[in-house]
This record gives sequence, structure tokens and C-alpha cells, in this order.
Amino acid sequence: MSMTRRRFLRSAATALGSLLAAACDLRPPSTTPDETSGPATPAPPRPQEEAPTKANPPQKVQVLVDWPEWLEEHSSVLGLLAEEFTERHPRLTVDWQPIPLTHDLDSPSSGEQIAQLHSAGLLFDVMQFLFPYFTSHLFVGDAAVDLLPFLRSDKYDLSDYWPGAIEAMQWQRKLYGLLTEVLPTVLVLNEALFASAGLVVPTTAWTWPQFRDAVRKLTNRQQPKPIFGFGFDSQVFSTLPWIWANGGAMLSADRSESLVAQPEAQEALQWLSGLTLTQAVTLWEADLSRANGLDAWELFIDGRVAILYGPSLNESAFTEAFGRAPQFSLAIVEPPRGPRRSATFMHQGLGAFHLSKTARMPDDAWRFLSWWTSEETQRRFQAANQNGCVAPPARRSLASEFVDRYGAATLAALAYARPLPLHPKSNELLKVYDQGLVPMWKGEQTVAESTTAIAGEQNTILAEWRRRQQQQQQGTP
Repeated sequence: MSMTRRRFLRSAATALGSLLAAACDLRPPSTTPDETSGPATPAPPRPQEEAPTKANPPQKVQVLVDWPEWLEEHSSVLGLLAEEFTERHPRLTVDWQPIPLTHDLDSPSSGEQIAQLHSAGLLFDVMQFLFPYFTSHLFVGDAAVDLLPFLRSDKYDLSDYWPGAIEAMQWQRKLYGLLTEVLPTVLVLNEALFASAGLVVPTTAWTWPQFRDAVRKLTNRQQPKPIFGFGFDSQVFSTLPWIWANGGAMLSADRSESLVAQPEAQEALQWLSGLTLTQAVTLWEADLSRANGLDAWELFIDGRVAILYGPSLNESAFTEAFGRAPQFSLAIVEPPRGPRRSATFMHQGLGAFHLSKTARMPDDAWRFLSWWTSEETQRRFQAANQNGCVAPPARRSLASEFVDRYGAATLAALAYARPLPLHPKSNELLKVYDQGLVPMWKGEQTVAESTTAIAGEQNTILAEWRRRQQQQQQGTP
């Protein structure tokens, strides 16, 4: 497909960054409880810790934030909550520091960029990132530490988190971060186009055949304004869930082998590519070129795409973030249920927090991190928002308090949403996957030919990484 990695990131930044930062108009809690924000939350208890002394002087917990707009938009409530943290821990204050990083598979990994900041003398205690699926390299660059020892010491309970929220931060039995917000990939529908095609918006997840039949009926390629039944990006974020739903995966559970050439993955890609190459019911490169360079999101806003496969949105936030009234009535439904299981991709929103390897006071940094990710603090963060954030909480019990805000379909999808598989070579593995599928999307290679080539390249990367790890463990160059 024609959307490049850079364009995808731009669209993702718009869909996630703008929606999460601009549309979430966070304000200090009103004295009158907001009925749409769940039950009112009492103020936290008075602090039990001692005031600072010469032996125990005041300290700042420095928090790097990789999205300056997030700090700007939420400054009021962040300041209010930071004061509450200091009330509870009189010796500590919170110092939010905005430092944007470059998010692109062609740029140095986030871990490498953080390592460069550390080398320059810029040290941080806690780090927050916009695109956490690019931060799997944090441990490669010695930028983040395993949180499990802190969790065990404090008996911090992870059972309340969506399963994918924990999987997103795990690597080799270690946990390198905690999430506060998550967002599943769902189907975003134009109800007006459904009505024109004589279709009813589904209330539960479609099967693949039901989805295909609806997309066919919704497609009308007649000029001058063709209607496309389905719009999606052909790269890993949009294609991998179909493989999962068919019982496949990109990598084995131990991350030692590529599974892209296995039958489960090939069958899913064959079915998905058939919608474009054979049945012509999805967007294609020529269609986008005739649309004056508009991408699938922009065509959806223009009322020319009936179903968009993308992050869950609510209509008011969607309209505000894109700055115009959409030519549709929006509906959010679960993604199609696959032959083997329900599956979808989990975006991590703006809420991935890590404990820095160079934290000057790791125990105090953990005090902030555990407090910030707690159910109590995140409830106050959610309740402080008058208009409704777009990204649901990473905690299941807390998300259930805001069903009206985020929608039942979004929360249902979060129960089985999964993140990208973490590996120190994630960037290289993803580039091989995306680039290797291009000949298939163009019809120049069969699914079997493309996936076999991808698996070969990915296995070479994995084997080389294991070899280097063994050399380092043995102390050989």
C-alpha cells in the first residue's frame, strides 16, 4: 500500500497524540462531581512521612516526557496531582521535563536516543513515551530497569491490568515499565454509508466472512467520488492482528524464531490481501493517488471510506482533534473475530512509564511511579477530565467505571488486545516484515514467496542477536 512508515507515524501521531493530548481537555476537578466521570474520589490521606531534614534533604523526581503538548494541555491537573504527591511525600517534588524524541524505524531507537541524553549528562528518574512500541530498545541502551524487584518489595498487584498492558512491557521475565492508558484497534464505521447500503451496524464482532460481505456491499468505485468499503494500513500494526486471529504469530513465544511463513500467518495474509488484490474493496495505491494524496484517515473524514481499521475514538474527540465536522455519524464496533480467536492490536497511548537506569534515587523514583500508576491517582486523573479522554485506563477495574465514556466495544476489545512482540531487534524485525510484504501487496509475489523471504531475514537477525549475546556472556569480542 502507499502509506509509508513516516506517513503512518504522522497519522498515528494525529490519531493518538492529538486525540489524547488536545481532545482530552484536562482541568482540575470541579467542586461538583461530574456525573459522566464515575464516582467522586476523596482526597488522599494526609502524609505519613517525615518532613525533610539535613540527613534527608528535599529531592526532585525528574520525569522525562516525550510529548511536550501533553504537558502543556494537562498542566493544571498534573500540577494539582504533583502537589498531592508532595503532600504524601513531603521530601519529594515532581519535575516534569519535556524532551521530544524521534519516532521512526529509520531513526535511532528510543533507547539509543535516551542513552545519548544520558551521555550528555541529562539524567532522569522516570521516563514517559508517546510510542512505547519503539521503546523496547530501552533495555538495550541501558536506559530502563526491571521493575519486578520493586513490585515484589511493595507487593504491587498487577492482576488488575489488561493482559496486553503487562505483555507490552515484558522481556525475558522482566518488566520494564507500567502503562496507564491503552487503546485497542477497532472498526470505526460511517453509519450514514451503512444506511445507504442497506446494512445495519453490528452490535457484536463480525466473523471474517460477514465482514467481507459487508465490505463488498459498501464499496462503490464509481467516479467522481468512489466509496471504499474498508480502509487500513498494510503494515504490521494493521496486518498482524489478522494473523493472531487465525492462530498465528510473527515470532515464537520465546522470540527465537520467525513464524511468518507458517500456514496460520500465510492463510491470514492471503485472505486479507484478497480483499485488495482480488475483490478490490479496500484502498489501493492508485486510489490514493487520485485522491490528491489524502490518506485513509482523511478519506474517512471526507465520507469516502465506510470502515476504518484504527484506534478507538469517540466522536466528539475525533471531531475536535481533526478540526472539522466529519461527514458521517460515527460508530465503534469490535474488530472481526477470526477463525481461531478474537484478536486486535493494543496501542499504548501516552501512558508508558519507565524507571530510568540512571535514576539518582531509584527508591524515590519508584515511589512516584507506583503512586502515579495506582488506581487512586489514575481515577483522579480520569475524573479531572470534563470532556472525556480517548484512551481507557490500563487497569480493568478503573476502565469499567467509564464504560459510557469509552464504549462497551472498546473495553470488550481490550480484553484480548495484544501489543507488538518485544525484542531488542524489534525495529529491524518490523522493517523486514513491512518491506517484505510490499511485493505481495503489489501482486509481484505470492504470499508464500513473500513470507518465506521475510522469515529467512528475520531468523538471520534473531540468530545474529543470539550469537552476540553469547559472546558478551562469555566475554569474547
